[in-house]
Amino acid sequence: MVLVAALVLATGRLAYGSGPQASDRVVVAPGDTVWSIAAAHYRGDPRPRVAAILEANRLSTPLLTPGQALQLPRE
Repeated sequence: MVLVAALVLATGRLAYGSGPQASDRVVVAPGDTVWSIAAAHYRGDPRPRVAAILEANRLSTPLLTPGQALQLPRE
């Protein structure tokens, strides 16, 4: 069973690239904005992180919905 799981993981990485990009996940709460999430999870100026969050989640707009899951790229 462990061998099967290892083979599935290895095959998925070969088929879809080198594996997932290192990131954390956050669930949007009511009142959250991309800016507030970036400011809460990263140090320094949130502007470059806002752009990175939008890009990582393929968002064309910064409008969020409560309950939405976002990937946060690691520094």
